[in-house]
Amino acid sequence: MKHENNIKAIPTAQEYENKVAKLTEIWDKLLLFRIKTELGDSKKTGEMLDVGMGTGIILRYMAKDNAFDDFHFTGIDYFDDMVEVANDRITEEGVNNRITTAQGDANKLDYPDNSFDVVISRATIHHLEDPTDSLKEKYRVLKPGGFAIIHDARRDAPEETLEYFRKIRADLDMGPTNIEEKFTMEEMQSFIHRAGLDDHATLSTSNSGPESIGYELMIYKPAN
Repeated sequence: MKHENNIKAIPTAQEYENKVAKLTEIWDKLLLFRIKTELGDSKKTGEMLDVGMGTGIILRYMAKDNAFDDFHFTGIDYFDDMVEVANDRITEEGVNNRITTAQGDANKLDYPDNSFDVVISRATIHHLEDPTDSLKEKYRVLKPGGFAIIHDARRDAPEETLEYFRKIRADLDMGPTNIEEKFTMEEMQSFIHRAGLDDHATLSTSNSGPESIGYELMIYKPAN
């Protein structure tokens, strides 16, 4: 099933909150670690955008983490039910003063150029038929000197890692993953090239461990 703007169907917000959040916890924590690593000790304040926030799980983690005390977070999702549940959870957890949410399209971000110090996205790229425009948009809204960090699953992951992932899904009473909808490393490199980001992006993965289920795409915008 496809939606307009080349976005493929995803679970409902309640399914995401009840099951997907548990499934992806290890990868959420990996993304948080990588964000902290990239920020280092030099950048402790700023504006951060989460593209495809789902129910705002990663944003809620960061809003309660002292490492991000001076950041303001913005999260967008294409689906209204995701935004509604995210808002409910954000309010329940008392972090609504730290997080702004909106319905939005990853292919056409409704923000001016140079708006964010950091842009993040996890498990969203594979929901797009063609992520080229989404990559361009992430680069456009970055401030000079900022970075985007994108994590997603890949179709060419090692079989033992895919089996590990299938077991986690089975333990949560979820059906098998649709691995065919994911992109390979070669395909992602092609999208990077088509987005004109060859000189500003680094695509990497691991050959083993949970992180080998996917890839990390880092996009850097040169400082003025």
